[in-house]
Amino acid sequence: LSPKENREVPPLRYDIAAEVKRHFPSLRLIVNGGITTLVQIREHLETFDGVMIGREAYHNPWFLTEIERGIFGNTAT
Repeated sequence: LSPKENREVPPLRYDIAAEVKRHFPSLRLIVNGGITTLVQIREHLETFDGVMIGREAYHNPWFLTEIERGIFGNTAT
């Protein structure tokens, strides 16, 4: 992808990934793309085994601190 193309996020289909997880529950699936809030992380963790944070962490590094506190309960950050 060119840098311009890489900045454009295609439509994300979490529903398809969730369907795969339903059919293959022992398959470890980690969702990636478009995740920008703790609420979204929590929702995805109900279905998937993990989430990846890319662009949001790049644009807002303090989001990683929010994740540490809100998801992992680490208050030392």
